[in-house]
Amino acid sequence: GGVSSFGYAGTIAHAVIGGLVASTSSFAPGPSPPQGPPSYRRRAFVWRAEEHPLLRSRLPPSGGRVAFRSPVAGPLRALVADHVVNGRVMMPGAAYLEMARAARCMLRRGRASGAAELGAVAFLRPLVLDAEGGASLAVEVSLDQDDSGFEVRGGEPPAGAAAAAALEAGSLHCAGRAEATREPVACAAAELDAARRRCGTPLDVAALYAEFSSAGIAYGPLYRPVTAAALGEAEVVGTIRPARRGRRGVQCHPSELDAALHLGSSLSGVGAPGAPRLPTGLD
Repeated sequence: GGVSSFGYAGTIAHAVIGGLVASTSSFAPGPSPPQGPPSYRRRAFVWRAEEHPLLRSRLPPSGGRVAFRSPVAGPLRALVADHVVNGRVMMPGAAYLEMARAARCMLRRGRASGAAELGAVAFLRPLVLDAEGGASLAVEVSLDQDDSGFEVRGGEPPAGAAAAAALEAGSLHCAGRAEATREPVACAAAELDAARRRCGTPLDVAALYAEFSSAGIAYGPLYRPVTAAALGEAEVVGTIRPARRGRRGVQCHPSELDAALHLGSSLSGVGAPGAPRLPTGLD
């Protein structure tokens, strides 16, 4: 049996239900016996690529650069709301990395999915997302069309006809290089097993996050993804819980990438209370 719906706006939907036919020989000829209650599963079939929450709009090219802008209010804020430093919601450095990766892939391939190699990344100054006037704040990533450079700025977009202009007046928060690649760099299972053998000292994850809290970095549940970790002489290996919330359109959730920074901080210490240690860059 089936039901069809033809919408005036052009949306057409079909639902088709079919019966199961028994294939065993233990039943006498005739109608098939019931096979249990029907099972239903809600699914969405998108007609276009999922919009990336960090690349909400593309600005016109200017001076050999292309920029993508996202308002802080809405999906972007939901993505990072659990990243709290000294009582303020702060843009995690990991979100800049995902933003640069997605923007470079969008520029090179026309879609935000795909692999990219990032390097020489500098986190220049924090971007507070709940500052005064935060309702109109936006975050923008601009890329060179001819090379791999990128910059991330934050601020209030120009008003009126100048709204398509880049956030030149906004503070520069992150810069580096990002280049789209054919395949992601995978860590071989043998390499990971060897790292686990070298890291023989268990790390108390609860104590790690308690130390973060005492230093003013009060991560919410989404940004506490590390479930187990162990230390070696100059390396750390850990296990994280994949993010479920706010994943639509995001290839690498910032909370998952941020977990690597959490683990890395355990090698040098988080810092004394009242003096949070934040990453300054990534090679």
